[in-house]
Amino acid sequence: TIYTNLKMLTVDFTEAHLQKIVQSQDDVLFKDTLHEIEVEVLNRIQRNKANHERTTIKSLIDNFYARPYGWYQTAVLCIIAKLYKRNKISLKQDGNNLDDRAVLDALQKNNQYANTIIELEEEIQNTQIQKLKNFYQEYFNEPNLGNEPKEISRLFKQRLEKEVKDLSEMYILRSRFKFLESLGEPLRRLKLVAEKEHPYFFNALDQYQDDLLDDKENVLEAVKKFMNGAQRSIFENVLLYLESNNANFDYIGNESLEKLSTVAESPAPYKGTLMQEAKAALELIQKEVAAQQKLERETAAGAIHQSIHKLKSFADFTKLDAQQQDEIKAPFERVIKEIEQERFIGNIRTKANNATTDLYQKQLELMMRWANPPKPDEPGSSEPAKPKIIFVRKDSVKINFSKPALETRQDVEDYLAALKEQYVRIIDEDKRISL
Repeated sequence: TIYTNLKMLTVDFTEAHLQKIVQSQDDVLFKDTLHEIEVEVLNRIQRNKANHERTTIKSLIDNFYARPYGWYQTAVLCIIAKLYKRNKISLKQDGNNLDDRAVLDALQKNNQYANTIIELEEEIQNTQIQKLKNFYQEYFNEPNLGNEPKEISRLFKQRLEKEVKDLSEMYILRSRFKFLESLGEPLRRLKLVAEKEHPYFFNALDQYQDDLLDDKENVLEAVKKFMNGAQRSIFENVLLYLESNNANFDYIGNESLEKLSTVAESPAPYKGTLMQEAKAALELIQKEVAAQQKLERETAAGAIHQSIHKLKSFADFTKLDAQQQDEIKAPFERVIKEIEQERFIGNIRTKANNATTDLYQKQLELMMRWANPPKPDEPGSSEPAKPKIIFVRKDSVKINFSKPALETRQDVEDYLAALKEQYVRIIDEDKRISL
């Protein structure tokens, strides 16, 4: 017969065999001695490499279909799969190693045979395996549970990619947490390693392990602990308080405030006792602001109540009915309620000032109109209509006084004379002055 090596096939390989071989996760199945058909295929791959010839799935199928083999396609595919699972070969497309799923896909689809490259798997020494496992444990604080080099590489790459993803999600927050800028270089170095493939992780361990371990010790470990722990909450409270209460800080002391600003701008707030100090400073500032808010609300309410009292002290107030009196007081009472809810001290003062000046003037004039309505013209009466009562606020009266300050008794006398002159002028114009 022309197919003298056909008898080497002792198993009737099927598509089900192929799928079972690739998907098997039991390493024990692939630890026995190579079968002669596997040795035959492996030898062909080795000869191709020695002759600088590229090996593909298609070239192996064609080679072993011809004389003296006569092996059918599924048998060759199953042998390739077994060599792959034994870590004797690797399959690549576009320069990238294929994992189990991609290998099965490549072996099952004819259109991928020509462009799926088969290469001899580099032998990894036990000492290399142990070194990588030790590094894995030290860097990730967990063991790599793989047994075979490819599996160890796969788990290592998978864990690296997860670490890159987790750190990238943190790094995105650097506009909010400025200290996260320190993740930039460690993340770049980690990405470079995570993008590699087996057997780089074993062969280049000495090139990357020191840098990655230094990054972990100097930056990553502390940052991750900070971002995943209680200190992050303290830091966020500091940032939020600084942002939302900035308008109140002009009314309190600066010492504790400077501490919070230092924390917010720190390139490494996770170091030392900075966050404990920040927490204490934040509590102190919150108490200071709350005390000042309480004082300002009380002062504002007192001033507004004084304005109400002044209005009620006018004889004209008694001329109003109960509803009118309530309408005169109501705007002031609304402002007092607004001030009770207002947290910005500047706004409290502004509302109080407006209530005791503009609102007071407005309600005073309204009270006078209601208390002194114009009498209707009587037929044949020669008495002129009663003029509208106009009030001038005392702080709007312009005093003709040349000096910028009162320095002598005579200055006081001259100032009072000028003030009296203006007040008398206003009264002579049939206007009133609100005090």
